[in-house]
Amino acid sequence: MKDENINIKYQNKVNLIFIILVTISFLLYRFGFDRNGTLLSLNYILIYLVVLVLVISSLRNFIRERTKNKHN
Repeated sequence: MKDENINIKYQNKVNLIFIILVTISFLLYRFGFDRNGTLLSLNYILIYLVVLVLVISSLRNFIRERTKNKHN
């Protein structure tokens, strides 16, 4: 049980780090290299999907952690 809580907390931290890195890379790409590109190009859609998957995973882990804490 304790190992599972540690894994969920570790996974949340890793997801947060990846969200920050993807956001920074998105901003650098958008405002540094692709100023005239459209926001619906394939590159941006892939970045949106990566962020969406990371956010959903973080929320799922957060909810799982909360429900386990209530039962204990």
